[in-house]
Amino acid sequence: MLSEALLNAYIDANILLGAGYLLWSFARFLIVRLGLRRAYITHLKLLNGVMLAIVFCPIAIYFITAWVAQPTISFSDVVVAQYLEGNVDVTALQLDRILKIREAFERDLVDLGSPLSMGLAVLFMTGFIGFGFKVLRNALHLRRALNSCRPWRKIGRVQLLLSDRALVPYSTRGFGKHYIVMPTAMLDHSHDVRLAVAHELQHFRQRDVEWAIVLEIMTPFFFWNPLFFMWKREVIQLREFSCDQNLIARNGVDVRAYCECLLRASQRSLRGAQNFTIVAPAVPLVKTVPRSVGGLESRIMALTSDRSGWSSRRLFQMTFFPLALAIMAIGVLIQSPADWSHDRLMLSTIINLERLDIHNAETARANFGSR
Repeated sequence: MLSEALLNAYIDANILLGAGYLLWSFARFLIVRLGLRRAYITHLKLLNGVMLAIVFCPIAIYFITAWVAQPTISFSDVVVAQYLEGNVDVTALQLDRILKIREAFERDLVDLGSPLSMGLAVLFMTGFIGFGFKVLRNALHLRRALNSCRPWRKIGRVQLLLSDRALVPYSTRGFGKHYIVMPTAMLDHSHDVRLAVAHELQHFRQRDVEWAIVLEIMTPFFFWNPLFFMWKREVIQLREFSCDQNLIARNGVDVRAYCECLLRASQRSLRGAQNFTIVAPAVPLVKTVPRSVGGLESRIMALTSDRSGWSSRRLFQMTFFPLALAIMAIGVLIQSPADWSHDRLMLSTIINLERLDIHNAETARANFGSR
């Protein structure tokens, strides 16, 4: 049934998303322990790489199961094998009920067979519509902001626009079009303009705007998942650290001048934060909210740290491939079990024997009571 297949895929996606974030957090913990706390370029590459691994995991599993003759091993198959080895201290009937919890939940949710399933469906649809409306509203607001700008210059396929309302520079894109919006108040500092444009161009090189759009589109689908918002928060923070470090390393920008530019941009944003905010999907030079002061301090500290620990291609390769394999393994384990394996036939036999024992015990009690 199509609805059951879609629900099953959605639950798998949430499991993989949560597992991917936890795996990345553990990998980042190990990297920090190695003394590479400020290797933000590598941190962001790993986080984006994990997301790509999650996206391509179902495709890889499909081709693997199509090419490999032996059946896929699922988590329930592992549990059944451990039960037959005597490592799980439950009855066969209890184990069978535990293994069928997800299946029963999915069937109940699809059929709306209980008040709980109906309530969950209503809550999901309400949240989906609410967050979807918010994403659409932000997109329309951003479009109106772009339409109110004046064309200024063009750098390749990137259009530079001037805005009287914007407080800080930001970059965004449309279908085949890339935009950098510059506040007109910033034109008095030509050096800041060059640094801001270079910063936003670096965001385009890193595909940060595309990632911002993808995360915004995903929000209505995963609004209830706290790990998704933790993931989104990490991406927003790391992309600024990574962009700063890449810009300094790539273009040889003076660190002091760049930090002073960030400070001046932050001051402008704080003065008018109540009247203007950057809406997604856009990538600003600095955040236009008061709490960005702490983030700005962290960015300056990251820029003034030892550059030798900013990025490591070998570290990325050594870390990413184990993460991708772990995600693939989790994706395989959460698949539906094979039809009838040898272990499952044995479990079914034990279940039937337990049911027979229960039936015989009940019959014996009934016969004893009738005497």
